[in-house]
Amino acid sequence: ENSIQEILGIKTKHSTAGGTSDARYFGAFGIEAIEFGVINDTIHSIGERTTVKEVEGLGKVFEDLIRKF
Repeated sequence: ENSIQEILGIKTKHSTAGGTSDARYFGAFGIEAIEFGVINDTIHSIGERTTVKEVEGLGKVFEDLIRKF
């Protein structure tokens, strides 16, 4: 959550209602999780794609998270 805010300036929303709702499985065991991924309008479809900027941002967030872990 902190890495997302610091790197991308995005305030996260605590929810498992998104398309990548795998966190609901962790939630069932009381484990807190933040779902995070690229934003695109072709998710889970034939020809799924996103921008290089989205992927680079995702990489920077994960790198920051790992460094602080």
